Amino acid sequence: MDIVPIAFAEKNKVGSAREEPNISPFLAPPFGRLSFSLNPWKMFQQLVGPAMRRKIYCWCCGILFTAACISCLWFFIPIIFGNVVANHI
Repeated sequence: MDIVPIAFAEKNKVGSAREEPNISPFLAPPFGRLSFSLNPWKMFQQLVGPAMRRKIYCWCCGILFTAACISCLWFFIPIIFGNVVANHI
């Protein structure tokens, strides 16, 4: 912020914020801001950093793998148990 006399200020006009004339000081256009989207994946990538995303992906894959193993056991345990009982009779 500069404090100048009225005559100097009227002679050297500057814009408000980024409006023209954009001088004293020059304000660059914004970068790195969020772009709002209805796409949940795009918003997720903007809001969550890469390291945390990697952890979330690993946890989701681990949970899905565990669920798949449990569902396979749910179907195979009766078959195995039936074969064991049938062989002992």
